[in-house]
Amino acid sequence: MTGSDELQRRFENAALRRFAKAHLSAEGWKQYQKIEQAHDNKLAEIKAGQKKTYAKEVAAERKRLIDEAGTPHRQLNMIGEDRFNIARSHSRAIKIVKGRHDKEQALVRDGKATALIALAEKHNVIE
Repeated sequence: MTGSDELQRRFENAALRRFAKAHLSAEGWKQYQKIEQAHDNKLAEIKAGQKKTYAKEVAAERKRLIDEAGTPHRQLNMIGEDRFNIARSHSRAIKIVKGRHDKEQALVRDGKATALIALAEKHNVIE
């Protein structure tokens, strides 16, 4: 996730929070806060787990990429391309692991958004 994506997401969350607070009943606002807290806790839990396993995941992914590079390929490679380039394999492994982590986090954020939209629809705040 880029810095601008993160900034946009924060503004959207602030706008949603302000909108919900203004349009939901007291009970609806409590449900909103409960949903938000549960998803925020889940996201924090996922991030902590990812941080804990990051190095092992990168190492495993790097090994997979190197093993894959060592298998015979039927496609022709570009002249001078080194399939066993350790630095490039490490960079690719980092990108793959970060991408996987971003997708996991996005699923939680999407679940939160879906739950909040359902809550707003339930309370006839949006159609």
